[in-house]
Amino acid sequence: MHYMKWIYPRRLRNQMILMAILMVIVPTLTIGYIVETEGRSAVLSEKEKKLSAVVNLLNQALGDRYDLYIDLPREERIRALNAELAPITENITHAFPGIGAGYYNKMLDAIITYAPSALYQNNVGVTIAADHPGREVMRTNTPLVYSGRQVRGDILNSMLPIERNGEILGYIWANELTEDIRRQAWKMDVRIIIVLTAGLLISLLLIVLFSRRLSANIDIITDGLSTLAQNIPTRLPQLPGEMGQISQSVNNLAQALRETRTLNDLIIENAADGGHCH
Repeated sequence: MHYMKWIYPRRLRNQMILMAILMVIVPTLTIGYIVETEGRSAVLSEKEKKLSAVVNLLNQALGDRYDLYIDLPREERIRALNAELAPITENITHAFPGIGAGYYNKMLDAIITYAPSALYQNNVGVTIAADHPGREVMRTNTPLVYSGRQVRGDILNSMLPIERNGEILGYIWANELTEDIRRQAWKMDVRIIIVLTAGLLISLLLIVLFSRRLSANIDIITDGLSTLAQNIPTRLPQLPGEMGQISQSVNNLAQALRETRTLNDLIIENAADGGHCH
């Protein structure tokens, strides 16, 4: 506990400043943490909803086009389906900057489109890895949102199975780079930090100003008390609030001491005069 004595200030003013700072900082940081955590969750939720909307738009736009070019060899059919579907994925992703999206064909076991094609056209015809979450989507016929490293890199990926007449034909995906999501979340964090810092600085400034005023009143009282023992007639000014009650009590005490001292002086003088008479 000795280190606590070293940290804890001795002067009342500094004690009050320390307590006020703790009372401001602890709840402010707690609120900041909650807001930041909830804010990040809100950003992720908003991203997931947007990606889900994109895959549903792509699913509606696909229709029965996976039934086309059924007699073509694999490579030719991939190129033909890409020519048919690429404009759809391009148009939809164009409305959502930063999002990549496309179609995967289960029978051909290949990526059919990947928009924006200017960035990801070289992925067309690629077969996904055996442990790719897209395979789980096709196997379980269940939509999935997955965050991790995939074909595009570190992404948040929303995947939807393509089901027609009870058969799984592949899956659709829409994703956004995790770095873009982090960047957006960081912008939100910076705004929160700025607001919290400004609030803390204003609070600390007010604490210091009020404590200085209180300390000045305390100094007036302590100075007044120190003069009582020096026989210096002093009357403290009227102070506001509880300090005023203390200053009034000190003034009353000083007055009582002066009256007692005067009475003692009279007694001593009378005693001295009586001694001279004899």
